[in-house]
Amino acid sequence: MRRRIFSFWSILLVLFISLAVLIPGCEGEGEECIGEIEVKATLCDAPWEGDVQYKLTGPGAAAPTVIDGTNVTALFDNVDCGNWTCEYVSGGPPGAYLVDITPDPTQEVTTGSTITFTLNFEQSIIEVEATLCDAPWEGDVQYTLTGPGAAAPTIINGSSVPNSHTGEAGNWTCGYVSGGPPGAFLVDITPDPTQEVTSCHNITFTLNFELEQDAWIVEAIDPWTVNGFPIPPVFDVFPCDVIDVHFNQGVDGCPDYQAAVNEASWLVINLVGYIDNLLGPMPPNGPVQLYVVNDLCAVEKLPTPPEKVSQMTTWWGDPIPPGEYIDLPLDVPVEVDVETIWTLVKEIDYTKSINWFGISMLPEFAPGLEHECVLFELIVPPSYFGMGGIYHFQLQASAQLELMDDEDVNPGNDDAVTPPLDLYVNVLY
Repeated sequence: MRRRIFSFWSILLVLFISLAVLIPGCEGEGEECIGEIEVKATLCDAPWEGDVQYKLTGPGAAAPTVIDGTNVTALFDNVDCGNWTCEYVSGGPPGAYLVDITPDPTQEVTTGSTITFTLNFEQSIIEVEATLCDAPWEGDVQYTLTGPGAAAPTIINGSSVPNSHTGEAGNWTCGYVSGGPPGAFLVDITPDPTQEVTSCHNITFTLNFELEQDAWIVEAIDPWTVNGFPIPPVFDVFPCDVIDVHFNQGVDGCPDYQAAVNEASWLVINLVGYIDNLLGPMPPNGPVQLYVVNDLCAVEKLPTPPEKVSQMTTWWGDPIPPGEYIDLPLDVPVEVDVETIWTLVKEIDYTKSINWFGISMLPEFAPGLEHECVLFELIVPPSYFGMGGIYHFQLQASAQLELMDDEDVNPGNDDAVTPPLDLYVNVLY
């Protein structure tokens, strides 16, 4: 009986030992807990790879484990389980700044897992360009870009165009300092000298230059004409003739640009005397007068400008309307003037013609019978006894112009004076 009981317990012990050998312990008991960490980066939501310094701080038995990273994309395997924190140190895309680290700067590593830290950068480009006469221009020009800043505004100094700069989000202002195309001046900065930079959005400042403007005028080679034909400095004319003066003029600057020009043209007319064929030198037989016509076609240019804005006649600088008479006393110079405003095309040479007066004689003249396209009508009385005579006039013309909207870089060539003209008007009866 005892032997049977011993055998039973012996068998039971053997079975227990066998089960202990065959059945393993709890899963993972005694194994090391490790995982992986991946570090990536984006620039304006697009994947980016390159040099960037960051620090991974994780668990440790005596002190936290620290891993220094120097580039992305990077994979760190066999890292201990537990909480890991990613911290940005420096570097990344040139001119970019870190926005955040996603999905979270602190994440947990569990056994066999891979966590990912993504460093998200943003960048904005500020382009600075220039034009000269509306055409792209490249070269040296000094400018400043003033933008936002934590403690003080960020200032970028530029020295040439075209050029690119990076800047943080906020308002940026472009200021012109000096330089640019030789012989040019800054017109404006477009589309606006102050613009807003937003994340991952580029802006452009364009410095627009125009060539310095020079309005000029000179007398023509043959300034005096009668009925359109050049005449010498001493000349005989007759009733019905038209006296004309010519000047050459223009505005230098950007070709095809337009300029508003204010012009004045003077005529000094002096009745020197009258010689009657029968009685000899003596005062005229009645008043010698200028009758104001101011026909718009009396002042013209070739080629034809885009616009003549206005035209006004004056006597000693005071406006005088059509239909008025101006007496010409003996041997006393009288000054008349025509003032015009024009729109001219730059870099075009114009010939300006002024039909100062046509010649009429009493009693044939009456308002409405004046010459076409003249500023004035010169009216002379007949000779005393119908034997004819000669009126002697001395004339001198001058002209001046000025730019209305812009500065003239050379005002010294804005005036012109013709040689004097001795004009002898022959009265036939």
